Amino acid sequence: MSGIIRRWRRRRLLRHPFPPEWDELLRTRVPWFPVMGPDLQGRLRQLVTIFLHEKYFIPAQGMEITEEVRVVIAAGAVRLVLGLDISLFDHLTEVVVYPGDFKVPYAEGPTLGEALPFGTVVLSWPSVRRGVDRPGRHEDVLTHEFAHVLDRQETFIEGDFEVASEDDIGRWSRGFLHHYEALRRGRRAYEQLLDDYGGESPSEFFAVATETFFAKPLRLQRQLPDLYSELAAFYRQDPANHAAD
Repeated sequence: MSGIIRRWRRRRLLRHPFPPEWDELLRTRVPWFPVMGPDLQGRLRQLVTIFLHEKYFIPAQGMEITEEVRVVIAAGAVRLVLGLDISLFDHLTEVVVYPGDFKVPYAEGPTLGEALPFGTVVLSWPSVRRGVDRPGRHEDVLTHEFAHVLDRQETFIEGDFEVASEDDIGRWSRGFLHHYEALRRGRRAYEQLLDDYGGESPSEFFAVATETFFAKPLRLQRQLPDLYSELAAFYRQDPANHAAD
């Protein structure tokens, strides 16, 4: 589908009222939604609408795909692009949801989620719920895997937003790798705040840092202000503004 047709379809889709049952799910099942300002809430509703109309949700091992499952996952995914553009998820086609942890041939233990390079995200629903209900206390698999989806993009920003220049991208990448190396070297401030799994690779560091950015923005801003600033510049968001200690 061409970009022109996709944008036309999205504009038509957004003329319809946001379903009240979806709004109720956002307010009762997504803890960070009610504390957002009205403008961010409105934009998130728009992006949730687009995501739910364009992505397929596929049940695995008897999983029931309820409206709660769809809305919670969509909200967690589009939160990452509130300051960017939904077109960053254009290559994503489907979300596979399991009723529990699952196994993949190349991993020794159970898997909570994975983002595959051919446009599929796979999630364990109980793990999604734990991360959403208790941010910062459990691994946020939802944010983690959709951060991997963004990490595979060749440019930072597309669609109606200005595309970052090569100089901006290079400057951001160099600063980001500095933080990755600091975690690998065992810098205490990093180890206290970030999951050590982020030391596995730059892409895992990006996903782990993204989890912390959204789950513990005030702590990240206080303890690692440079990293917080890097992520705020990338996501074009400042979650510390509407977070509580």
